[in-house]
Amino acid sequence: MTLEELYLEDTTDMAIRIDEIVSGSLTSSMVDDVFFILKKCGSRALATHSIHCACAVLGQLNDLMANKFKAAVVAELAGGPGKLLAAAPALPGTADTPG
Repeated sequence: MTLEELYLEDTTDMAIRIDEIVSGSLTSSMVDDVFFILKKCGSRALATHSIHCACAVLGQLNDLMANKFKAAVVAELAGGPGKLLAAAPALPGTADTPG
């Protein structure tokens, strides 16, 4: 396993493990963190100007998205709308007031 593959695997695992819902954001921290990691790794691979390096790393990025990241997102969504509704901010004028 190359150093870049190790970095990609470890940082993605960490982003999935420390996932949290950020108030006021439309995505969880996992989505932002994983896409930041993918962008950095892809940019580094393209900066080498080596087609073999770029293809190898982009293949790893594709594998990570298709397997590990997809599984993590599916697991998050399996919690259903209850998790999303609990994290959503209250709409103005819909406070729980006795009427």
